[in-house]
Amino acid sequence: MVNQAGIKMVLRFSIFLFFFKSLTILGQGLFPIYEQNPASLGFQQIKIPNNNIRIIYLNGADSLAQKTAKYIVRHMDQIGQGFGVNQHSWDIVLQNQGIVSNGFVSLMAPRAEFFSTYSQNASLQATNDWLELLVTHEGRHIFQNEKSRSGISSIFNFFWGRNGQSLYSNLMIPNWLWEGDAVETESKLNSIGRSKIPEFLMPLNAYLLEYGIPNYSKIMGRSYRENVPNHYVFGQFLAKNLRAKYGEEYIGELWKKTLNHATLFSFSKQINNISGLTIDKFVENQLKFKLDSLKSLRINSSAIHVSELPKKGYTSYEFPISLSTKEILAIKSGFSDIPTLVKISPDKEQFLTYLGPLYPSKMLSASSKFVVWSEITFHPRWAQKQATKLVFYELASGEKIIWDEHKKYICPSISSDSKYISLLLLNDDGSSELQIFLRETRELVRKKKVDISSQMIQPRITNDGRVVYIVLENQNKSLKIWNWDQDIIEFSKEFGNENIASPVLIKNKIYFNRPYQGVDQISSISLATGNQYIETNSPFGAYSATVDSSLTDKITYSQYAAIGNRIVSENSMAFDIMPEVPTNKLGSNTESTTFSVTKFSKLNLINLYAWGPYVNSQNNKIDFSVLSRNVINTLVLGAGYTYDANEKTGTQFVRGSYQAWFPVIDFSVQKGARQTSIYIDKKLPYDSLRTDSWNQTKWDLGFRLPFNLTHSAYQENLTWSSNLSVFQIQGYQLPLRYRTEAFDGTYTAMSHQLTYSKLLTRSLWDVQSKWGFWTQFYWNGMPFKQSLQSDLWAIQSRFYIPGFWKHHGITLKLGYQKDMKGNYTFVSPLAFPRGYVYELFEDFLNTGIDYKFPIANTNLNFGRLIYATRFKGNIFMDWGHGNYTTASISKAKDFQSYGLDLSGIFHFLRFQQPFEVGIRVVFKSQTSQFEFYPLVLDIGF
Repeated sequence: MVNQAGIKMVLRFSIFLFFFKSLTILGQGLFPIYEQNPASLGFQQIKIPNNNIRIIYLNGADSLAQKTAKYIVRHMDQIGQGFGVNQHSWDIVLQNQGIVSNGFVSLMAPRAEFFSTYSQNASLQATNDWLELLVTHEGRHIFQNEKSRSGISSIFNFFWGRNGQSLYSNLMIPNWLWEGDAVETESKLNSIGRSKIPEFLMPLNAYLLEYGIPNYSKIMGRSYRENVPNHYVFGQFLAKNLRAKYGEEYIGELWKKTLNHATLFSFSKQINNISGLTIDKFVENQLKFKLDSLKSLRINSSAIHVSELPKKGYTSYEFPISLSTKEILAIKSGFSDIPTLVKISPDKEQFLTYLGPLYPSKMLSASSKFVVWSEITFHPRWAQKQATKLVFYELASGEKIIWDEHKKYICPSISSDSKYISLLLLNDDGSSELQIFLRETRELVRKKKVDISSQMIQPRITNDGRVVYIVLENQNKSLKIWNWDQDIIEFSKEFGNENIASPVLIKNKIYFNRPYQGVDQISSISLATGNQYIETNSPFGAYSATVDSSLTDKITYSQYAAIGNRIVSENSMAFDIMPEVPTNKLGSNTESTTFSVTKFSKLNLINLYAWGPYVNSQNNKIDFSVLSRNVINTLVLGAGYTYDANEKTGTQFVRGSYQAWFPVIDFSVQKGARQTSIYIDKKLPYDSLRTDSWNQTKWDLGFRLPFNLTHSAYQENLTWSSNLSVFQIQGYQLPLRYRTEAFDGTYTAMSHQLTYSKLLTRSLWDVQSKWGFWTQFYWNGMPFKQSLQSDLWAIQSRFYIPGFWKHHGITLKLGYQKDMKGNYTFVSPLAFPRGYVYELFEDFLNTGIDYKFPIANTNLNFGRLIYATRFKGNIFMDWGHGNYTTASISKAKDFQSYGLDLSGIFHFLRFQQPFEVGIRVVFKSQTSQFEFYPLVLDIGF
């Protein structure tokens, strides 16, 4: 019989080993570059009365901040229902310089960040005010984290600060409950939460009918073979069921009990205690009930498939546009493809162009000559600041015309005669403008202001001087047509809190999306009669209607399926639905409270959030340190003491990075004892080992210029860094030294490094970038006159090209370094041929080639222990040639190695975080030896 107690002990040890090794990652090295706003911008703040929340926002965003404060006052008590905790102080940083619609709560420099740009995605925002949605969702995360400070979690908080609390609570509580509970909270406190949006629930419904009920490991680790719904979707479904079955207070109790039982699978045990079922069986039962309720759904057999059906994996064709009766434009993406513009005809699918960082307008527009969309543009230095550019793809020539005005232009559309462009301009203060331009001259001919209380959604221009669009105001949607030539609203229809989207005006009929009997369908409304119709009968969802003007009885659209959106075409069903007065139409918000505003000083630089011991990645050093990072990401500091177990010495250190200026300023001071042992014999036999200790102080001052140059499907980055080091040695008394150590004295060294990369975006199945290159120039030396002299410069490059089959990749490597003659040796930046220990050379050339390939995408599940999702391989060959001088004689040495890496992506112990681990076998041709090494390639943090 298996010793269960022994297994439990091993598993408990494993989780705590994993915990401490994870803290290793959090305590390492040079601070990363964080996201900042332009240095010229100032900040204001609102302290919410009778609440421990402060809103910090940029100058000019007062209306956005006031609105956020009102929602906090209105909802915060309800948001925390069931958690029963005393709320500590929290900062909410309101970001308005970018184009991203998002929000998060972090314990790393504890704060929440709200990105104020409202979304065009009806499955995310629905009829809710964007900031209210953020308050209710992210506010729930605040209470979740507050609950994670109590009980045993407080021990981790005490010893490691918020880093320890965050890591422990995220390991113990599954990610689906974190997000699912927040989604369910937002759903209860808003007019339409995501639990009531068909498009949000659609992936779960389709998946269950296509693939059946997934095991719990697949829910946690997802899959490279199937589009498993994410933790938001599964999480909302399961959190809603938990609340319904055991009460609103249960989530808080489950949180508390899980964290207070610091054992493996503690969460599962708490589910078992109340339901009598393991987490696997509990989830399976809930999904079985769901699946049974879906059995009545049927596939619409009358629809003709226009796009190809993927043989495996997940491929989506979205936002179809009819060019003619036989040609359709669409955006293709999925497991196997990055976003691509394609033209589909009956006999073939034609690749047109890759898309860059596409702004999620949830629409595409085209005329007979041009296709137009908007892509996100990045400020080279300030990561919080983004804009967009308009991309016009000329169908005849394949050339691109770019409009880049450094503004937030979204939802562009082009008239069918290619003369006019409509677009939506978003402003930093939350307002927007619908603008009409002449395409050829870029002349602004008309604009329509939309104030902060309203949101315009997916405007689309027609050929006869009109624009159709949706307005979201006071949690209600209406459909409108603006005659921009006469500047009048010629049609307006209110839909209350119906979640309509994607309008398009064809002749005398508006086609748009609307929920019908729990599924999103294509609907239409006749401008002549006012009659409303449902045009499709898709089982899961029909989106983005397009109708060829010569065949108004045939409708083409994107139909969702578990294998991805498919373009289908069918004759219009057009059955009547009776117009109804919206039953849940909400009035305007009449709250008039204005909160007092004060200046937020940029001198708020210190924010201690983590401390305690950290083990380094080689397991031979322990850091006892504190970390600080202010909430606007301008100053990062670390201070502490490092103990070196090998040398049995300690070092005090302070290091920091000031990132508010255009150049990032890095600095550090290290002071402590060092110890080494060396044989002082000058000839064999070496038997005079001597040991000595000395004191070393090192000052570093440097700068980095990190540039994000991405402007296409290629991710492009450039970083320049320079560093000045001054180190002082006292007490070194041995007659000899290693070349990497120094005699007594004060020495100065400098280093410069330039790194550039341009890599094509990878699809999920790609093992590496299909095309691109990476190169680095490096110099480290002692340019000033002193007793130690040395110079080392190096250059290395990697070139990425496709392999012989799709998703395979070839990497060509080339590197060269020159170590000028001197009496000191710097550490080389070059990677040595695999299988060999690094050696010193006056100059060294290395080359190599890697052939990387996927082996299998799997759903291998070994109970609670391991879930394997992918296996990969890499065949490599490395060559190296080094020259050196000994006894005034020039010599050379060659290195050759050939090998194979086999690795897999695994999820251990039901953790969401993936690990890539494997084994390497190396053959050294000079010695005819095989060697084996374990590999840890990636830890998913």
